[in-house]
Amino acid sequence: MYPIVLIAPTFSDEQVLRFPFVSPAASAWIRGLVDALETFGHVDRSFWFSNESSWPRGPFLQPGMEIKSSSIGMKLVKFLNLPAIKRRSISRALERAVCAEVSREAFVFVYGQGTLSAAAVKRIGNLVQRVVVIVPDAPSNTTGLNLVKEVAKVATGGLLYLPASIGSLLGGRGCMAFHGTVPHVAEVSAPKVGTRKRLVFVGGVDKVSGSDFLVRALKRIDLSDVDVVVAGRVSDVQSAVALKEMGAQVTGFLNAAELDAACSDAYAFLNPRDPSFSASDTNFPSKILKYMSYSRPILSTDTAGMPRDLVSVLGCSGVGSPDSFADRVDGILRQPESQWIAAATQVRNFAIAEYSVQSSARKIAKFIGVPTPCLI
Repeated sequence: MYPIVLIAPTFSDEQVLRFPFVSPAASAWIRGLVDALETFGHVDRSFWFSNESSWPRGPFLQPGMEIKSSSIGMKLVKFLNLPAIKRRSISRALERAVCAEVSREAFVFVYGQGTLSAAAVKRIGNLVQRVVVIVPDAPSNTTGLNLVKEVAKVATGGLLYLPASIGSLLGGRGCMAFHGTVPHVAEVSAPKVGTRKRLVFVGGVDKVSGSDFLVRALKRIDLSDVDVVVAGRVSDVQSAVALKEMGAQVTGFLNAAELDAACSDAYAFLNPRDPSFSASDTNFPSKILKYMSYSRPILSTDTAGMPRDLVSVLGCSGVGSPDSFADRVDGILRQPESQWIAAATQVRNFAIAEYSVQSSARKIAKFIGVPTPCLI
C-alpha cells in the first residue's frame, strides 16, 4: 500500500457544521476521492487551513489545530492572516508542515491549483514520488489559466481536473479529467404508487447553483401533485422566498441523515444551473455524484463544465433555458413507469461503470503510474 498525503479539506459532515468556511460539496467530493485512493494506498494524514476572514475582521495570526476526521488526521496550519500576504503565508505553512512529515515513498494530492505556489509544488515534488494537483474549477481569465499552466509544469504526477471545459485549455498533456467518485450506488426501485412525486434539489439556494433559474422553470410546471424539496445553505433570499411561495420546502443545510432521508424518496433530482451564467462554464456540478448514488432520473441543464458522456446519459443536450428545462421536468413527471425505470437504470449503470470506487481507483492509479494488480 502506497502512503498518500492530502493537502485538502477532509472534514466530516459533523465538522462542516462547526466550521462555516467549509464547503459541504468540496468535503463530500474529497471523501469520495479518499475512498478511491485507499483502494491502492493508505491515506492517514491531511493538511489544510482555516479560510476565515482576513485581518482586521479575522484574527491577525490564524492559529493551527489538529482535527480527527474519520480515520484521517488533519492538521490546520498556522499562518499570518493579513490580506496582502495571506495566500503566500498559507502556501509556506502548508509546505513546511507537509515536508516535516512526508516520506520519500509518498504520493501527495493537492486540492486547488492556487493552494500552493508553483515553487512549493516543485519543492515538495523533489521529496516524494509524485505530486498531483486537483483543479476543481476552470480558470475564468488569462491570469488564472497561466497559474494552472505554471503548476502543471512542476506537478510531477500531473493534474486532475473536474470541469470538462478546462480540458481543451490544457491540451491534454499531463492532465486527466476526473469528476469524482460515487462510493455507493443503490438498486433501482420503482416509484411508490399513489404518492406525491418529489423533486429534490441539493446544493444551496444561490445563483451559482441556479436557484433563480429554477424559480423561472417551476413557474411553467403544474406542481399540484408534486413536492419540491430544496436543500442547502441560503444566500439568494429572493429566490428562497419565491420557492416557498410556490409551495417548495426550503430546508436550509441538512446533516447527512436528514439529506439521505430527503433524497431516498426522490422521484427525480434537479440540477438547474444556468448555462448563460459564467460560473457554469468553469465548474462541474458535483451534486450530480450525490444524485447518482440513489439511482433516480436526473434532470439537468447542459453546461460547459459537464462531460459530454454525462450529458448524453442524462439526456440534457441543448437544455439551456427555463422553458426547455421545464419541458424536461414536466416530461418525466408524466411519463409511464417503464420509461422512468429505464432512465433510472441508465443512471445507475453509468455511475457504476464510470464513477464507482474501483473505476475511479483504476483511472487514478493508471494516470500516476502506480501498478495495481488487484484493480485489473
